[in-house]
Amino acid sequence: MIGLWVLLGLSFSFAIFKHFTAVDTHTIHETTIIEKEYVDTHNVENFVENFAKVYYSWELNDQSIDNRMENLKAYLTEELQALNIDTVRKDIPVSSSVRGVQIWMVKADGEKPV
Repeated sequence: MIGLWVLLGLSFSFAIFKHFTAVDTHTIHETTIIEKEYVDTHNVENFVENFAKVYYSWELNDQSIDNRMENLKAYLTEELQALNIDTVRKDIPVSSSVRGVQIWMVKADGEKPV
């Protein structure tokens, strides 16, 4: 019986010791305000739509193909224009037109415009 009283006393002493030597921890409640930054992608969307219409639209005549190549100069570098010469040839009877353009996602590449 005395052993149980000793065990109870040691347990109580240990509890008091832990209470005074415990690491003081306090919960800190911080509020972070996240502001959304809206980026205007209207110009990018217009550029892509216009490029798709020029690139994928031509008729079966020489004038239409020549106009297409002339209009593509505003969108492609000289190297890309040289690679693009054989994509639509006058000796192949084919025409193409664009009915609509859908842009599903515009992602920033990490660079901010100046």
